Amino acid sequence: MTPGVAHKSDAGLVVLGVPDRDRCEAEATRLLANGSARLLVQPVVKGDTEALLGVVTEPGLGRFVVFGLGGIYTEALADTTLLPCAATRDEIADALTRSRLGAVLASTRGANKKAFEQMLAAIAALAAFANATDDRLQAIDVNPVLVTDADVLGVDALIVLS
Repeated sequence: MTPGVAHKSDAGLVVLGVPDRDRCEAEATRLLANGSARLLVQPVVKGDTEALLGVVTEPGLGRFVVFGLGGIYTEALADTTLLPCAATRDEIADALTRSRLGAVLASTRGANKKAFEQMLAAIAALAAFANATDDRLQAIDVNPVLVTDADVLGVDALIVLS
């Protein structure tokens, strides 16, 4: 974790597919020498769909939950859905259904009612968390969120406090 770097992969600070201990030690040495303050080593998880999930605060308007297709598609598609964090579960479900992310989750190739429901639960939980926090919370960015047949898993996150 490198202070001041929001997009670690753009700065060459993410290493995937490390095959053994020697390579892990070499990459750790390289990252620490390049300014990383701490390192996180975790298993590689593959998902069927990459999503993004977050919270943004707009001065004078309040907090909003945001979601959409994530990973490499975030900037390429620029297609996200924004809802007030106070939205009901039914309002979130309706917005997810109408989004490209919802279309992918409900497509015939990736038909998986459980994945849709798990993504809906994750969005609703993040909105509820944002509603329960104080004014210091400015933003949360979880990207990618991997959606599999079994789970919805946030792989990387950034939390911004004022």
